[in-house]
Amino acid sequence: MKKVEFDLVEEIANYIPKDEVEQESVKKIKDFLGNNENCFSRSNLNGHVTAGALIMDEEGNVLLNHHKILDKWLLFGGHSDGESNSLNVAKREVMEESEITEFDDLNRKNIGYWCSFDSWKFLKKRTCTLSLWY
Repeated sequence: MKKVEFDLVEEIANYIPKDEVEQESVKKIKDFLGNNENCFSRSNLNGHVTAGALIMDEEGNVLLNHHKILDKWLLFGGHSDGESNSLNVAKREVMEESEITEFDDLNRKNIGYWCSFDSWKFLKKRTCTLSLWY
């Protein structure tokens, strides 16, 4: 797997929110990243960064993953497990969960992302989620 440079803290610092709701989410994520040294580890009881990827073909068809525990169709993705480069986490999760090993490399032209900071009731903790897709 080709490694891609990506600094989440820098990306969030340079991100321009689209509206007030997104502005509040970005503020919470900046605060979380700045105040949690182990934000990329699920051992952080305050929350942790996860990454995922939306897989699409040239025609716009989307491949989703059925989450057995949640019984929902979701993006491919998962825990950072200490890896601070969220793009590489997203690529790793796609390969682990889909067994797809050959796909276009991620680069600045085909990366989009959204950020949220929500309390998941079933987890009973806050999760800072950065999801990346190409």
